[in-house]
Amino acid sequence: MATALFVDIAIEGALIQIYALLLQHPILCDSIQHATFPRNGDWQHIQQAALIELLARFPRAVTLTLNGVYPDYLQAPPLASHLAPLNLRKLVVRLSSIAMFASATFFRILEHLPQLRELEVGSDEGACWATPWPPPELPFRLDAFTYSGLICGRACAHIIRSSLRTLTALHIVDHRRISDDNFRLLIPAVVDAAPVLRELSLSLPGSGVLDEYVEPLVAALARARLLRAAARTQAILWRVARIACGTVRGDLKLSCTLQPDTIERVPTDVLASVSSGRVKALTLSGFWISDESAQEMARRCSQRRVRCSLLNRW
Repeated sequence: MATALFVDIAIEGALIQIYALLLQHPILCDSIQHATFPRNGDWQHIQQAALIELLARFPRAVTLTLNGVYPDYLQAPPLASHLAPLNLRKLVVRLSSIAMFASATFFRILEHLPQLRELEVGSDEGACWATPWPPPELPFRLDAFTYSGLICGRACAHIIRSSLRTLTALHIVDHRRISDDNFRLLIPAVVDAAPVLRELSLSLPGSGVLDEYVEPLVAALARARLLRAAARTQAILWRVARIACGTVRGDLKLSCTLQPDTIERVPTDVLASVSSGRVKALTLSGFWISDESAQEMARRCSQRRVRCSLLNRW
C-alpha cells in the first residue's frame, strides 16, 4: 500500500487534475502518510484554499514538503472545517525564490497545525517575507525547528518562543541567507531556548553581531548532547570551544568556513577547558593550527578519552 505521494506541479491546473483523481480513490488517500510537492523549473503558486482542500483528503498524512511551491493569493480564510483534518507532524518549506510571497498565508496554515512537531523553512535567496505583526498565537509545540532564511528573524523568534518548553533540536544554518539584522532579532530567542536543547546547530555571522550573546548562549547548553557551530573566523569558534567544552556533554563540532590569514596555536584557555570539561568528542574542521599545537590538543583529549578529529586543516 502506498505511503508517499510525489506531485510535480508544472502549472496550477495540474492540482485540479490530481484533486479529481484522488476523489475517485479514497482508499489511496487514506494510505498516504507523506506528501511532497517538488519544484518543477521555477517556483509555483498554489491557491491556499486548493492546498487545504487537497491536504484534507489525506487524513493520515503526517509530513508535507513544499519544495519550491508555496501557498499564495489569500482572499479569505478557509473554513475551519476544511483545516480540521490536517494532522501534519512535519512541515518542510524550501523555496528558491521569495518574491511576492504572502506570508500571512503561511502563518494562517501554521495556525491550524496543532500536531506539528517538526518545522523546516529555508530559501536560496535568504530572508525574508514581510510577516504580519503581531503574529498569531501558534497552537503547536515543536520538538525540532530548522531555519535557513525565508521568514524574517522576528517571525523565527516567535516560532522558537512558542516552543520553549518542548524544543530539543534547533538548527539555525547558512548565515549567508540570514542578514545581520535578522540575526539580531532571532538570537535572544535562541538564548532563551538553550537550557532545554539537546541539539543546536548555529551558523555564525562574522560581523560581531553575536559578540554579546556567545557566552550566555553556550553556557546555557547544560542539556546539550550535540553542538555544531560554523563561522568564517577561528576567533569566535575558540570562544565557543572555551565554554562549550565545559558545558556540552556530548559532541562539539566546530567548522571554520574561510581559510585563516595566519597559522595559529590553540588558545591555552581552550586547552584547559578540554582538560577539565565534559565534552566527549571534539571535531575541528577547516582550522589552520600548527602541528605542535594540534599534537597538544590531541594529547589533552587522549588524557580524558575525548574523541578528537582535526579535519581539512589548511
